[in-house]
Order: sequence, then C-alpha cells, then structure tokens
Amino acid sequence: MIRRRITTGLGALLAAATLLTAPRAASGAPTDGTDHGAGGVDACRPAAAVDGLGAGFPVDDQAIPATGTVHATTVFVDFSDAPAGADTLGAAGDNLRSGVEYLEDVSGGRLALEVAASDSWVRMPEPSTAYPFERGLTYAEHVRYIEDAVAAADPSVDFADTDVVWVVATAEAEAISYSPTTNFLDVTVDGNRLTHAVTIGADQWSWGGLVLAHESGHTFGLPDLYLAEAPADDPGNHHAAVGGWDLMGLISGHAPELFTWSRWQLGWIDDEQVVCADGTTPSSADLVPVPAAASADASQDAMLVLPTGPTTAVVVENRQRAGYDDGALATGALVYTVDTSVRSGEGPLRVVDATPGSAAGLDDAPFGPGDRWTEPTTGATLTFATAEDQGSADGAPVLTVTVEPDTSATPPLELDTVVQPRCLGGRGYLAVRVQNGMDVPVSVTVDTPYGSRTVEDVAPDRYVHRTFGTRSAAVPAGTVSVTGHAVVGGEDVTSTEDVPFEAFTCD
Repeated sequence: MIRRRITTGLGALLAAATLLTAPRAASGAPTDGTDHGAGGVDACRPAAAVDGLGAGFPVDDQAIPATGTVHATTVFVDFSDAPAGADTLGAAGDNLRSGVEYLEDVSGGRLALEVAASDSWVRMPEPSTAYPFERGLTYAEHVRYIEDAVAAADPSVDFADTDVVWVVATAEAEAISYSPTTNFLDVTVDGNRLTHAVTIGADQWSWGGLVLAHESGHTFGLPDLYLAEAPADDPGNHHAAVGGWDLMGLISGHAPELFTWSRWQLGWIDDEQVVCADGTTPSSADLVPVPAAASADASQDAMLVLPTGPTTAVVVENRQRAGYDDGALATGALVYTVDTSVRSGEGPLRVVDATPGSAAGLDDAPFGPGDRWTEPTTGATLTFATAEDQGSADGAPVLTVTVEPDTSATPPLELDTVVQPRCLGGRGYLAVRVQNGMDVPVSVTVDTPYGSRTVEDVAPDRYVHRTFGTRSAAVPAGTVSVTGHAVVGGEDVTSTEDVPFEAFTCD
C-alpha cells in the first residue's frame, strides 16, 4: 500500500502493505503514425504530475535505482513473546528467495539483487506487542522498529554496503501483522546512511515472497494499484481498478506479472519496444506476451501506447498463460488507462473491461481476436487479432493491435502559442503570442488568470501579441487557455489549447 497515512483492516485480499513517509517540505515494424525509439516515444511518456509515487516519468526521486545491482541486507527477527520455532530460518529465507527471483525475472536480468542476511534469528529488545502494527503504525513507530532491528543485528551484520534493509519477523509474531515500507529512513550504521527499508510481517506466510516483491516495487518508485477507498457503487471492492492483473494491485491475483507500463518506468523494457500511436494516422503493433517483454529483442513490441491528454494514455499489452501469468483466467489483449495526475492508491492505472457486467469482474477483461474497442477521448478504434506466422519463444501467441483514427472528427485549429513571463517595475506580466497556422482567418481568444482578450479574424501566418499584468511580484504557476474559431471547408470549427506556465518572481 502506498499511502501518506495508514489504514489497516481492508480485508484478506487487500495487500496489507504501506509506505510510511517522514514529514517533508512543501522520472513490429512501424507504420504511419507509429514511433519507436528514444526520439519517437516522448509523446507517449507523460511526466509525473503528483508528488510521491505515481505512474509518470521519471519515478519519484525517493526511489532507489531498479537497474544494476542493489545490495539488500536481511535481518530475521523474533521476540521474547514470540520466539522463532526451531529450524524455521530456512523457511523464512526460502520465502524471500521467491520474491527475489520474481524481481530478477520480470526485470529480464536488468536488476540484480545481492542479498546478505543474519545467520540466525535476532532477538528484538521489546515484545512484538510493543510495536503497534495493529493499532495504526506511525512513521516514528515504524522507524523505532527498524532501528531496534538494525541495532540488535549490528554486532553480527555488516551494513556498510546496504542499499535497502529487509526486516523479517518470525511467523510466530502475529502482532507484526502486515508489511509496511519506508523510503524515508534516516539511520546511520557502519558508516552507511540507510534510507530504505521493507518490514515483512505475518502476511508473507500467506502470500509468500510476492509480498517482498510488491514492497520492493515501492522502493523502486511504483505506486499501489489497488484502491485505498472502494468505489461508492461497489463497496468493498478495493480491486476495481486493475483486478488481479498486476502485483502492485492484488498480490494474490491470478496473473501477477507487472504491467509493461511499470516495467517501462523502471527501465526494464527499452524505448524501442514501445509503439507510440499518435491517434491521427493508422498505427499497429505486434505484441509479444508480457513475460517475454523484458528479455525480448529490442525490435519486438512490448506495448502500444495511445496518448489521450497531457497526463493520460491508453496502453495495450499481450497477456497469456506464461511466466507468473500461468494462472490467468482469460488471455488476450489487456487494455488499461494511465493517468499520471492520479495518486498511488487512487487508481493511476485502470483496466478496461472487454466484458463489463460479467460475473468474473476484471478476470475476463482482455479483448480477443476480432474484438474492437473505441477509445472515447480520441474516437480512435482499436482492433485486435492474432499475428500471423508469429509466436513467442514459449509458443504463446503474438497479438496484433491496430489503431484507426476517427476520420469523422474535425482536426483542431493550428495555433502556435508561446507564453513568456516578464517583469517590469518589480511586477510580473504574462506576454502571450499566438500564431495562426491555418490558411484561413481565425478569431482568437486568450484567457488568463489576469484577464481575457479577443482578436477577430487573424490572418494566416500572422501573430497576436497580448500582455497581461498580474499586479504582483510573485506569480504562481497557472494556465493560459487559447480558443480559436474559424470556418474551415464551410464548417464552423472551434478548438481550445491550454498552455501552462511556471511560477516566477520579480525581484
């Protein structure tokens, strides 16, 4: 769970995991319209639009790198009121090992976890019930738990090269009921400042190493994809956003591979594997199954992305019964939306259900060969098929998705807008310039937080210049809206563009 505050008791199917934060001051072959590679996918890579963990690029700076070698140190702890059973250390280690294998597998080998561990159970200085996991754990209480574990282990464990600490409680400690994570630790030991920690509780004995993998996703910058608050029209369903289709949603889900979008955020697939459709010309992609994406050749398509707004996009990927998806209840093209302005735990990713209203919920969400779906914002139609004479290395089918633009829609007017902050006499001004890129006259209205101006019949290739006084030395960030109206081909056409500007100060 990635949340700013803690709420427990969300039910057995809700991933009992929390990011605790310290107080802080206020990253196939292309057809027309299809871009591959670093230079062609920028339009499909929306910037992060929220503080903290989210779905944008780059991941939040609280994250540790998800590529290369990460050094983890495991401290196995027990308590005076919950001593570890005989010969239980091996089982605890095996539990974690499956989580390590998951992370290295889904990264396609781009992440290597080097794990050191205490060679015995380390006795904590207080009983398990002294750490209030079941009463709403605060950041300070969480840090105290981690500090106690590190201090107790320090005589026999070297933390000098540690990037992240994993504190693992014995199964007998039922009071350590769930597995919170912090990316804001500040503990110095063996000359090393520790900043990240995962504390594994009793839920690991139900879900195994996937608890560690989910929590490690947070340390790498990924958000929670289940809903902290269930929808009002579906109370109790905290998995109404993505169902069981991603580990960051439902740990016990039937298909817990990571979405290709999340892998892209972490650097686990290449830009060349992303097909960026522009929505105005036909595009297509031949998608390999998700488990093969990280290890696939850079020329093989991992996902198709259709931008739908400054912070939004639609993603298509191929989900088959392979890898960690071997228990999938349905297969096909999985479609989901991304909104980088939505916070962790509020639904930054949402699966589009191909069978809405079915008894299976989102379990049968994928689209099958021959299905069509119209994206509501752009009007583009997506068609799904099995790629001919193609298959992945494990024999699972490659799927073809085709994007056809909405030819009935009138294209927006071509207006080039530049907003420049200026200072005069210690006060801020906004200078707005709009160029008419059409071959017909356009009437232009400029709306700002500091006034509105309209200029009628701006000739082709001509400019409109308007300046707006703010009457302030400190100008907050905001948006300028430019609306154009013209007669094009005998039809009235109106379009609006929002242009953001950053805060500035005039000394």
